[in-house]
Amino acid sequence: MKTSNYFTTKGIILNSSLVRESDRLVSILTEDMGRVRAVAPGAHKISARLLCATEPGVESTLTFYDNTRNTYVARITGGVILRTFPALKCGLERYLITSKILEIVDSLLPEREPNTRKYSLVLRTLELLEIAGNGRRIYLAFVLRFLKLCGWGLELGACIKCGAAGPPGALVFSLKEKGGLCPKCAGAPEDYGISGEAFLFLKKLAGKPGSEIEKISVAAETEKKTADAVESYLLEYIPRPLKSGMFV
Repeated sequence: MKTSNYFTTKGIILNSSLVRESDRLVSILTEDMGRVRAVAPGAHKISARLLCATEPGVESTLTFYDNTRNTYVARITGGVILRTFPALKCGLERYLITSKILEIVDSLLPEREPNTRKYSLVLRTLELLEIAGNGRRIYLAFVLRFLKLCGWGLELGACIKCGAAGPPGALVFSLKEKGGLCPKCAGAPEDYGISGEAFLFLKKLAGKPGSEIEKISVAAETEKKTADAVESYLLEYIPRPLKSGMFV
């Protein structure tokens, strides 16, 4: 909700860094305004009321002063924590996967372009990661869905060249073509990004409800090859190397 130069909205903190002596420059995925950069004055002090509300991975209700005539960076004037997702900080792998997801969102989203579906996807992903036994699989499903919302979705339901749907298992996946290929359009096997079995797994990751992602039965080797293909596809759109990519 925006009134004059002030607005209040929910937001998920994507990134924060120290500026000046004790201020924080924060990147936030907001529910109403898209990705917003804002300064949280004094938030780096131990006693600051905005300290916890501006930690990465936290969902908060934030109030901003937004004088965009002088700068595109808003100023946070108040905040209330909604959810901290404590389980995401309990295990190293879970923490690193969360950090990578937040970094991907921060890297790919332009500023001030509202999209409630992206906000809902990120929020739901954090919820699932808290209870997931296989966080890497939740991550893969997130990447496929987030890229689709950004306009870079893979064509998994029909041949990317001729549009033929074919029976289940008939299409093969080509990373080069960014989608499935029918037997007529498919080239040599070395052109395939992954096997037919892995392609079916990819379709399930992209299409099944989040609560069913971990129930998908697939061989470990197939899952690894699918993960490598998804990661390769993601890297085509990331504008800079991911810091978290060194660990996950």
